[in-house]
Amino acid sequence: MLKPPEELTLKAIRRLSLRSLFVYLGPSLIVSMAYMDPGNYGTDIQAGQFFAYDLLWAVWLANLMAMILQYLSGKLGIATGKGLPELVKESLKIKKFVLPYWI
Repeated sequence: MLKPPEELTLKAIRRLSLRSLFVYLGPSLIVSMAYMDPGNYGTDIQAGQFFAYDLLWAVWLANLMAMILQYLSGKLGIATGKGLPELVKESLKIKKFVLPYWI
C-alpha cells in the first residue's frame, strides 16, 4: 500500500540504491528494443510506401490500446505497490503459465 507523505523521509529515499534500480533495467531495455529497433523502422517505412495512409487507423488503435494498458498498469502499481509482472507471478504459481507473460 501507499505510505502517507509524512512517512516518506529522506532516509527512506536514500535506501533506493543503484542495485535496487538495476532490477528494472532488464525489462525496460527489452521493451525499448521491441519498439525502437531498426527492423521495425524499416518495416514501417516500407508499409508506408505501399499503403500510404490506409493503415493509419491501426497506428491510432495500437497507441490507444498501449495508453490504456499503461494507465491500468500504473493504477495497479499505485494500489498494490507492485509491478504487473510481480502480480502475475503471485497469482499464477506454475512456471509454465508465468513464462508467456515475460515473452
